[in-house]
Amino acid sequence: MNNLFYKLAQNASELSGKDSFKKAATTLVNQITSEFSAAKTMLIAIKGRKKILSVSGGLKASEDNQFANIINNLCKQFAETKEPVILNKEIHLKTKKENRSAPSMLWVPLGRKGKNPTYSLLIERKSDYTWNKEETETILEAAPLIFASLFACRKKKFFVKKRALWLACAFILFLMMPIPSNITAPIQVVPKNPYYVFAPFDGIIKDIKVTAGQTVKAGDELFSYDTDILEKKKDEAILAVASERAELVRLEAASYTDDQAGAKIPEQKILVKRKESEVKFIESLLQISLFKSPSDGTVILDDPDALIGAYMRTGELILRIANPTSTEIRITTPVNDIGLINEGSKAVIRLDSAPFSGIKAKVTKIGFDVTLSEQQIPSVAVKAEWLEKNDKIMPGQRGTASIKGIRTYLWMQLFRKPLITLKTFLGI
Repeated sequence: MNNLFYKLAQNASELSGKDSFKKAATTLVNQITSEFSAAKTMLIAIKGRKKILSVSGGLKASEDNQFANIINNLCKQFAETKEPVILNKEIHLKTKKENRSAPSMLWVPLGRKGKNPTYSLLIERKSDYTWNKEETETILEAAPLIFASLFACRKKKFFVKKRALWLACAFILFLMMPIPSNITAPIQVVPKNPYYVFAPFDGIIKDIKVTAGQTVKAGDELFSYDTDILEKKKDEAILAVASERAELVRLEAASYTDDQAGAKIPEQKILVKRKESEVKFIESLLQISLFKSPSDGTVILDDPDALIGAYMRTGELILRIANPTSTEIRITTPVNDIGLINEGSKAVIRLDSAPFSGIKAKVTKIGFDVTLSEQQIPSVAVKAEWLEKNDKIMPGQRGTASIKGIRTYLWMQLFRKPLITLKTFLGI
């Protein structure tokens, strides 16, 4: 029997190396079946809903039949039994008939020393193989080792589940961590307080004398009008003045003999002055038809080709003149993000010309009008000012702004946009 005990002890030590309780239980019942030349071995849980944990040979036992009910009754009957029990032939697990050919069965409790068993091995032999005292004593001595190995696997599984639970809790707490919301939006460097040049009168732009980014001084030519129509109107106005003056001379000569002619003289003088004013007005338009820069600065011109030949109405914006060293940031912020930004929010600007260099800025104004951005996204204009000086910043440069908004949760920062997309897709 020493050899049998050695094998049982060796088998028990191998169980603790299994990475799961299920594998250890399967290995145990198969090894017991082999060592005792048994027909079948089962590992049974004394307590719990699932009684039959493993059956040798890879069989699967049902938990809802007469066999399972008998196992349940055995667990109740031997719940406090701490020694192996040879079951009577009257307790036949397969059928109540044919008791003469009933198998020889051994109930082996497994548990901690001095405490009620946790598991049990039910070893079934054919009717012509009986259990002797030496076998029951040997398996009783090996039972603590077998239980310890099973408990080690169960404990390992428990700690794996516990570790997974702790990791899940830590991950949830991590997602609930309050952080400042971060909004990313495209930007454009624009001049600060530029001088806006508007169309001085209605007319067609003939030529643009400057280019975008050109430095000009006060008095430099910016653009010119097509003056053909104005010249024609001036000629017509001069002829009208000469005609009205001739009529005035005629009325003054006739006033000596004709009282009605004398009465028309004041009205005629008014007509002469009106025509003369028209000539002066046209001449003033001709003088400004070649528009000159009112101040020093850099020309900001969006599309000069679209201006040439275009009919401009009085007051329409033509170009801007700005101080290149005085700029601010125009941030095109998506409507979905605008509620997370406040005036005074800090931002980091990364220009396309230097994408790895961040320049600090601060939001100064949040607009109200919603317009479509270049990417056709409904957006609101947000203005920001530089907190750091940089001589390389020029009007017209583009880049990206990372704005620190109001405080929110990490999960909201990570999943807010996907949730908005899902909500839009579902129409809710």
